[in-house]
Amino acid sequence: ATPEEDRTTANKARLFSKLKSVIWIPRSELDKFILKSDAVLIGPGMMRYAREGQAGEGGVYDDAGTETKMLTHYLLGKHPDKRWVIDGGSLQVMDADRIPKGAILTPNKREMQLLSGEGSEVRYLEEMAKKYSCVIVGKGAVGYATDGQTTYEITGGNAGLTKGGTGDVLAGVIAGLAAKNEPLLAAAAGTYLVKKTAESLFERVGYAYNADDLAENVFEVYKNLIDSDK
Repeated sequence: ATPEEDRTTANKARLFSKLKSVIWIPRSELDKFILKSDAVLIGPGMMRYAREGQAGEGGVYDDAGTETKMLTHYLLGKHPDKRWVIDGGSLQVMDADRIPKGAILTPNKREMQLLSGEGSEVRYLEEMAKKYSCVIVGKGAVGYATDGQTTYEITGGNAGLTKGGTGDVLAGVIAGLAAKNEPLLAAAAGTYLVKKTAESLFERVGYAYNADDLAENVFEVYKNLIDSDK
């Protein structure tokens, strides 16, 4: 086996040892899986840098960040009509002019600044969403979902949503909803659902919950919300 094949095998083994349910997709088959998917989330877990160092062109630190940028640009450009949710590492390194129309962006404050050069205040979210014909989610005690024309304000949640990984859960929930719903609705409903899940967890354990707990409980909260509306 080549060194690259050895690394791939080792990474696959580490992944399966940590996750309960996962499908391993070789990079050579990415396009095939994207084509048959209704919505695609890109960015969580993708690296901006492997180690701290001097920022290079575009704010990318080293080969890890460069690879993330190249893969993000390639996939967004190859499949511009796919329903994209963009988060995490992809938002940190991509160029704004590569945002596909109709994509949903879920930046934190730092990612918004890196991508747009602006803050995360709602007026900047609206301006950017309108400029690039996309939907942007603003995170915080008050959440927002905007397409530049219509903006939803979503209250609720608690400080537990500031913990690492909770933003990845939010992006995943939104991607799931985006598979069968319009982007703005998916973004607003996903934000609301995650906030309600955080409130449900707080009633049981206070702030002693993490991103895994959030992901494991979101479906129960979703079902309860649906049942209560019948």
